[in-house]
Amino acid sequence: MRKILMSLFVVVVLQSVQVVAEDKPEIDKELYKNLKIALQLLIPGSEPDKISRSPIPGLVEVVIGPRLLYFSEDGQFLINGHIIDIKNQKDITEPRIAEARKGVLERMDEKEMIVFPSQNPKHTITVFTDVDCGYCRKLHGQMDDYNKRGISIRYLLWPRSPIGTPSYKKAVSVWCAEDRKKALTNAKGGRDVESKECASPISSNIQLGKMMGVSGTPFIVLGNGEMIRGYMPPAQLIQALENTGS
Repeated sequence: MRKILMSLFVVVVLQSVQVVAEDKPEIDKELYKNLKIALQLLIPGSEPDKISRSPIPGLVEVVIGPRLLYFSEDGQFLINGHIIDIKNQKDITEPRIAEARKGVLERMDEKEMIVFPSQNPKHTITVFTDVDCGYCRKLHGQMDDYNKRGISIRYLLWPRSPIGTPSYKKAVSVWCAEDRKKALTNAKGGRDVESKECASPISSNIQLGKMMGVSGTPFIVLGNGEMIRGYMPPAQLIQALENTGS
């Protein structure tokens, strides 16, 4: 319970992003109008993916990409936190956020990722990774073990260092390589990668990661949208995946 309550004090900085609305809000037009005005003040040009009433009277749940926010019905107040069912000691917001993460990742094109598929896939995870991160390298070094256990790994390149730094340039070079999987394996193995430049999804990955709360790598998102912060060995990861049914 203490861990759940601590999550109430986490503050997240939103990044500007435009998303296409998919679900029509089941709320009255005046309420929708109020929320649209509030969203434009927060994130100009954005559209909500979904708007619905929350379990708390007077609060409306708004999903934008992988983020979930609560607004007062007049659009004047924003609550950026989790709703906790005290009686049942249950976080009822986190499953909704996981659902939003899952939706965003399912809509992404795998052409924007570097994928290491299992020959007998049972589970698929998406990993925000940095080429120079020690635990990212440890995870990648066990790729055969993950794949043999039926885990396909989809990488999103997510340099921890700013644009223009050697590590960021290395990530770009990996993406621009003729054989991205080989280049990534070489980079994670500490070997040189030919310097190249081209259009890449890396800046979009960084923005998405920030919206999802990525602050370090590896950052693992399971098939059901649940997340694991940090490295997890193959035997433990397959157990976690089977336990969650993702």
